[in-house]
Amino acid sequence: MSKAPDLSGKTHEEVCIEMDAKRQQVSIAIFGSLNEFNIGGMIRAAHNFAVKEIHLVEVEWFYKKGALSTYKYEKHIIQRWQTLDKFIRGTKDRNIVALEKREGLVSHDLRTYLYPEFPILFFGSEKTGVPDVVLENAKDIVHIPMLGMNNDHNVTSACAICLYDFYYKHTMAL
Repeated sequence: MSKAPDLSGKTHEEVCIEMDAKRQQVSIAIFGSLNEFNIGGMIRAAHNFAVKEIHLVEVEWFYKKGALSTYKYEKHIIQRWQTLDKFIRGTKDRNIVALEKREGLVSHDLRTYLYPEFPILFFGSEKTGVPDVVLENAKDIVHIPMLGMNNDHNVTSACAICLYDFYYKHTMAL
């Protein structure tokens, strides 16, 4: 387990400036999640891997305590999108990478996937997954291989796995 940096004596603004200097060239999008604890957990994972942006798409609210104290350092990078259509139009020139595993859907194995420049990793709703319109507009679709009997990971776990994968592949390339 890693140790958090010592923030004693630093103002909120100083901590945000320090975090912003560490931001990775990756963002996440969370779509339509009905589980406010999962959203909080994904924001916590995003903080731990210093993402550039967090897009909340059709997300009404989330349990801020689920993000622990990380939310207060990330709220300035959160972008809210009231509709999926607005998100698609607002990010049309970005590299959306959708995380989805469906029967018959062609997707890349995360273990060998090479990320495009400045990707937005898109995570769908726990009930419905990634919407078809996102899959149609995505640069790539990836999946996390599994050995167990379940069909998918919890969305918070999937987010953390993908962010670690991005971080690992980009820091090992340095």
